[in-house]
Amino acid sequence: MPGGFFSMACLVCGRTKARPVIRIADVPLLCNFLYPAKEDALRAEKGVIDLVFCPHCGHLYNRTFAQDQIRYRPGYENALHYSGLYRQYAEEEVQRLLTRYLLAGRRVLDIGCGDGAFLRLFRQKGQCRGIGFDPAIEPGAATSFSDGGIRIIPDTFSGRSDETGADLYVARQVLEHLAAPLDFLATIRSAMDSDRSVLFLEVPDGSSLLAQCSLWDLIYEHVSFFTAASLAYLLGLASFSSAPPRSVFSGQYLAVDAFPAEPSVLSNNELIREGIAETGRLLEGFPACCLARKQRAENLLKTALTGGRRAVVWGAGSKGIAFLNSLPAGADISFVIDINPNKQGKFVPGSGQQVMGPEFLADYRPDTVFIANDIYREEIRSRLDALRIAARIHCL
Repeated sequence: MPGGFFSMACLVCGRTKARPVIRIADVPLLCNFLYPAKEDALRAEKGVIDLVFCPHCGHLYNRTFAQDQIRYRPGYENALHYSGLYRQYAEEEVQRLLTRYLLAGRRVLDIGCGDGAFLRLFRQKGQCRGIGFDPAIEPGAATSFSDGGIRIIPDTFSGRSDETGADLYVARQVLEHLAAPLDFLATIRSAMDSDRSVLFLEVPDGSSLLAQCSLWDLIYEHVSFFTAASLAYLLGLASFSSAPPRSVFSGQYLAVDAFPAEPSVLSNNELIREGIAETGRLLEGFPACCLARKQRAENLLKTALTGGRRAVVWGAGSKGIAFLNSLPAGADISFVIDINPNKQGKFVPGSGQQVMGPEFLADYRPDTVFIANDIYREEIRSRLDALRIAARIHCL
């Protein structure tokens, strides 16, 4: 790991001696905002990721992040529930929460709810009442549902009195987007009007990212990359207690149930001490591993495209878009495949590929399919088999 320190305060603990990890330039500010026109996609704003590590709490964050450059608005699309594999995971989490906390018929508040898919599961499985918040809801999209049990507000969560009183607060894939995560959790803590309320958090797993050298998981809109240690530390500061965060969805996410408590400083906690030490070990080889992975991917791309052969990337999410924007050879790929119908027909920020549905491949007949997220490999292989596409598959 490179030597030296940076003085920008850690987003979790506030300490000012962060160690440099890796720097990546020219990354789209918003990977999950796709464009209706290719020309606009090619002109998408870009920024720099300067990833640093806080040795006090174990947190990883982008010290050059500018929150005022990020605007979540209609067109921002990162729904994953079109995948059967992901739906199974979400359904299992909902059932676990319903059963463990006796939430049937209770009120669930989901911050960053997207189209309300997670809330609908609570409604279907437990007859819960739901309220969701998301500033990226499309104009004209459904903000209430037929039986009146769910309402979505196209705005950010502010903790006003009319937004309180839930039995379960949910923030999935939200915390990593915020430059002031402690303030966000404090707002939720203040909104809780009962010590029996529960907070369910889910974030990308920063330790897994390091262990797997997941270069394509480094995206600008994620200012934070939480480890189990830094997430536990943050929850303690924000007046929550919890069991250690769980690794879920094949190591891709951290999930935790948290409860109102007195504030605590956990720097001497065994989980945090061990977590910080483990993160330090993982960081030692991370930059070199990323460089090797990038070179391997560039070579694979060049080989796949020689002699007029065709290749596509499957997955127009953050991994696929980061991949295409990081490699010169990515410009020679014309299409990205995604099963999310809200992405199809649009264009990738920065690199400009058009997103198409799987059925497009029946005519396009690619020779190689690059899979952005290998957790979906079998699901994608089944789709290709159904379309009688005998392409080579490479996981990025």
